[in-house]
Amino acid sequence: MPSSNSQLRDPSRLDLWICCLFVAAFCYELPLIEITSYDRLNPRLVDVMTVVAFFFTSWKRNKSNKLLRAWELLTIVFVLAALISFAALLPINYGYFSIFFAIKYIETLVGLYILTGFNWQNHHIDKLLRFFCYGIIFAGAWGLLQLLGVIPTERYLPNGELVVVPPGIVLASFGVTYFHSGVMGALGCGVALLLLERKAIFFPMFLLALAASLFLATFSGSRGALAMAIIIIAIMVIRNRRLLLFACIAGIIAATSGVATLVEDYSATSARLESSTEKNSVTQRLGADYFDLFGETINYHGIKLLLVGGGFYAVPMPDGNGDPKYRVSYGFHNIYFFAIEQAGLLAFFAMLSFFYLSIKHAVRNRKNSYATCGLAIIIGIMLIGWTGQIFLHGFGTENMITLQVFLIILLSSMSKQDPKRYKKIIQHSPPSITKV
Repeated sequence: MPSSNSQLRDPSRLDLWICCLFVAAFCYELPLIEITSYDRLNPRLVDVMTVVAFFFTSWKRNKSNKLLRAWELLTIVFVLAALISFAALLPINYGYFSIFFAIKYIETLVGLYILTGFNWQNHHIDKLLRFFCYGIIFAGAWGLLQLLGVIPTERYLPNGELVVVPPGIVLASFGVTYFHSGVMGALGCGVALLLLERKAIFFPMFLLALAASLFLATFSGSRGALAMAIIIIAIMVIRNRRLLLFACIAGIIAATSGVATLVEDYSATSARLESSTEKNSVTQRLGADYFDLFGETINYHGIKLLLVGGGFYAVPMPDGNGDPKYRVSYGFHNIYFFAIEQAGLLAFFAMLSFFYLSIKHAVRNRKNSYATCGLAIIIGIMLIGWTGQIFLHGFGTENMITLQVFLIILLSSMSKQDPKRYKKIIQHSPPSITKV
């Protein structure tokens, strides 16, 4: 349990191991046990590890971290919007969904308190990230077995409803939407390259982690996730010539070994990219479609949408007959409009504040390899977030948002200056004058 002392302490061996397992748990998001007909209520491994870490580690709330405080503000806004929706905006049977997702945001905040509640040194951070890579390798292997037909790709919710998974889409050990597996693969690409740059991972393990990450990003069926992986890789390799050389060699091998042909033949992402080229759907998404839809949403809900949202995580929109259709955990495929739709303009600006502070810290520490990876993740989320709801809770992404925010805070603001660079700074600093 946390103590009242505000100063963070170094993690004990038990603290470190529990947090490492906590991070790895984000790569297995299938229900541990079916206890209810509502799938999201069934406990995941992350839920269990949150409870274990809360009671059995010596974490303390990191009061000085500005990024964590910015996320606290967003959580408060969302919880207030949920209470308003429950009390005044939604029928009681849908208002319960608002309360559920408010609890999920509180759980996310508690998880962030725990994972940021230690004085992490660089070797601790490297170990946390390695465990994430181990989890990605596990998820990639699970997904490969799905693609080969060894593990069924069909998903059934506890109420018996079949979740249709088209051929060529790999959900692996994640939620029931391709957003989840694809974005986790994109994150894995950045983390694997970071560890390689820092020489903090065995090269064979790096190859497995990168291959699993690229597999998830490529075979998830999410075009946005694949683009996010490319953005993260590009930012990482531009910073480091050794990574750029490695990326060029890997690209040549992929192009000449038949890997690209396999992806084209068997990946649903490739088929969706070809379809989007023909139908111009991505261009439409980058155009006025979202603004038109947002205008229709405001016309239906009125000014209250901008003040408190349209109904937290159950925003109604009229169906073909004009009757309200409640979209539980589903809304705009755009993180910016989604925030407004769910909780109003205050939530939108709170999210932008978090992004702004994250970029500010990452740029300030840009000579630190950790911060570069953090910046790559932030930019990837902000760009691809325009075409997909890849950041906040919802859309079947389970607990992914907790991992995303933790990686951003950890890499952008909690890592230390690399020792080699610090030594160079000391060597080139003018001698200090000591008073006798």
